[in-house]
Amino acid sequence: MSVCPHATLLNLANFERGTPREEIARLREAHRLVWQEDEYVNRGHWLVLQHPDIDVVLKTPADFTNNYSPLLEDFPEDFLGEAQKSLTFMDPPEHRDYRKSADFALKPKALVERRPMMEAMAEQMVARLAGSESCDFVKAIAEPFPSEVIFRLLGVKEQDLSTVMDITNTMLLANDLDYASDRMEGFLASLQLFEFGEKLAQDHREHPRQSMYDHGYAGARRKRPLDGRCGVRSFFQQPGGWWRRNHSQYTQLAVL
Repeated sequence: MSVCPHATLLNLANFERGTPREEIARLREAHRLVWQEDEYVNRGHWLVLQHPDIDVVLKTPADFTNNYSPLLEDFPEDFLGEAQKSLTFMDPPEHRDYRKSADFALKPKALVERRPMMEAMAEQMVARLAGSESCDFVKAIAEPFPSEVIFRLLGVKEQDLSTVMDITNTMLLANDLDYASDRMEGFLASLQLFEFGEKLAQDHREHPRQSMYDHGYAGARRKRPLDGRCGVRSFFQQPGGWWRRNHSQYTQLAVL
């Protein structure tokens, strides 16, 4: 190959109707690696398309590290030191050890006792729509519901739910003008979330209560020492996608 192949796969317009699987398949058939230029990072990034190459990337963190950012954009240097204390910036084996600490609180057995609370939250959310002829399902249910449940499981107080949800949406959706004015606002929101998590951990120590954080922290202490700052971030960042993928059936059934 004399010329580096280029593509624009991650242009957001390509995802307007869902994942562009046909285009991904076409690229995978023709290339192992493709250089992606885009407007969100200074130079661009590589698309790794073949399974053996993906394995190499995942299994050699010394060469392919998360330490500078788990996102396409490098984290600003002014914030990097603080961000690197977070689970998503860690490489194995440190990432694996802290993730196990969070996993302990997310096992099905640990969630069974909280099932009534999750179902009640689902019923309350649906009840708020009673009498409405129509609604924006994404804004009324799909967007707030998983976040409210996971934050409640973490012991976030009701009066803080809207604040932490706004911070999280700004951090995760900073490329969407509905949530942030620019990407820097998203980086700042991630630091706000770190600060909130540390305050939440301190509040748990001063006012112990039943929550996923306390459950997981107790399990982690039996296995290995858990630093307070990084520990709370493990619980605050890692559960969202993992929990939604594996355990939201309790509450989804209640909604349906």
